[in-house]
Amino acid sequence: MTTFEISGNDFALDGEPFRVLSGTIHYFRVPKEYWADRIHKARLMGLNTIETYVPWSLHEPVPGVWEDSGHLDLGAFLDAIEAEGMKAIVRPGPYICAEFSGGGLPGWLFRDAPAVAHLNNREAAGHTPVRSLDPAFMEPATNYFRRVYDIVAPRQITRGGSVILVQIENEYGAYGNNHEYLQALTDLTRACGIDVPLTTVDQPAGTMLEDGTLPELVATGSFGSRSAERIARLRELRPTGPLMCSEFWDGWFDSWGEYHHVTDPAASAFELATLLEAG
Repeated sequence: MTTFEISGNDFALDGEPFRVLSGTIHYFRVPKEYWADRIHKARLMGLNTIETYVPWSLHEPVPGVWEDSGHLDLGAFLDAIEAEGMKAIVRPGPYICAEFSGGGLPGWLFRDAPAVAHLNNREAAGHTPVRSLDPAFMEPATNYFRRVYDIVAPRQITRGGSVILVQIENEYGAYGNNHEYLQALTDLTRACGIDVPLTTVDQPAGTMLEDGTLPELVATGSFGSRSAERIARLRELRPTGPLMCSEFWDGWFDSWGEYHHVTDPAASAFELATLLEAG
């Protein structure tokens, strides 16, 4: 059986150090007919891993109705990654951000809520069922995860597939700090048969890292600049274990009428080189 685990400061594939060089392809944003081409080109770039979010809102547009045909066929996407000889990272949220409407949370979650706080404001007043242990959120979220993990579990590298890591929540430390909620998601993930290492991702700033992870999870960083400083902050939190930036921002989006963001390609290349050297 193939193994993928933590060994000292490294990820280890069958006992040997493995550096994860990953790029993102959101299967739900790419026509299925182009998946193999995009994955192949990623490998030609020198990558060995593809990571993707899973959008709850697209897979379950109404309660209890699961959509997984065409460009929503997560299983086929993971199989295509395996066919190319690459590894996969799955990030099912339930909140994914991803510059996606509602962060991928289905709109029907909010339909009957008496008062819902803004997704990105932990201080907002009122009843806040999302991203919490509130049964109004956890019950449908549990059903969602079971559907996703029915697809992911048999495709783990430990069972002959491509999946080497699964992420718990997504930049949760920028929203909340309920470790009991994170523990519930972790326990659910393990109960659904996921045995590869589990990760979290947060910005290495303020208390976001501490707020958004648990000791038994692999904490990773989310940043696009000041790489040496961010990696040092991550190492401060985790004196041992792999150092990983699982979101490297090489640009930023614009909002109409607001500041126009421009990224210097040379600066981005320098930051990436710094990150690779640190890792």
